[in-house]
Amino acid sequence: MNPILFTIYGPLHIHFYGLCIGIGICLAFYGAYKTMVIEQKIITTDQLYSLIFALFLGSFVGGKILYLAELFMAHELPVLCLGDVMGGFSVLGSIIGALGVLLYKHRALSLSFLQLTDELAPWALITQSWGRLGCLCAGCCHGLQTTCTLSVTYTHHNSLAHWLNIPLHPTQLYSSVSLLLLFILIVIVQRILPKNNTQKNYGYITAIYLFGVGCERFFMDYLRADTSYFTSLPFSLCTLQQWISAAIMISALALIAVLYFKSSRKQ
Repeated sequence: MNPILFTIYGPLHIHFYGLCIGIGICLAFYGAYKTMVIEQKIITTDQLYSLIFALFLGSFVGGKILYLAELFMAHELPVLCLGDVMGGFSVLGSIIGALGVLLYKHRALSLSFLQLTDELAPWALITQSWGRLGCLCAGCCHGLQTTCTLSVTYTHHNSLAHWLNIPLHPTQLYSSVSLLLLFILIVIVQRILPKNNTQKNYGYITAIYLFGVGCERFFMDYLRADTSYFTSLPFSLCTLQQWISAAIMISALALIAVLYFKSSRKQ
């Protein structure tokens, strides 16, 4: 597959990856608008526009910073070329950047941090799921070579895949489906939780989201071909993304423990 959808003029192109990200953002905005503005009326339309724009910037910056850190590890170079800098970003870095934005913005919206993250978590998964489909079209983030029936083979010279004409694990598709299943799980949990949600209940959705995305990336790295390892023990036992994923999962479990003990004390 050619990752370029069509050419506007000269070097200006519309990529399948950009289209998928755009669809994901639009769906996430619609979902957040329906639940937070129309149904619950906890923020205004203008506030949502401002929040989505800030999240986009925070995700982009966070994703770029962690992506550059991975490149430094992989190349062991003090300087990176412009092509490396512009070439991609890290999803985990985007999540960290987005959480930083929400930590900064929640007071201005008169909402608790955990209430805000709970409301946005399912829609973040929709964007991430579509983003992984974009990766599948572009050829980046693919898996190792495989002989499995379920595989993807990139043949176009514009593809970002490391290897052409070789069957590879479609880890992008694995991730996309896993994130969609996590979205369904969160929606089910939201329906189970009491409708008159109180402050003590905020945070469980966030914890499920963090544990789920951390778990997905941790195990997916065993199949991915673009992993970056540390050079010294014991850090070399896992990739950089796996260490970050493990930290995210531990944080999610700690959050659940804190919420549980707080709830037990109040009862």
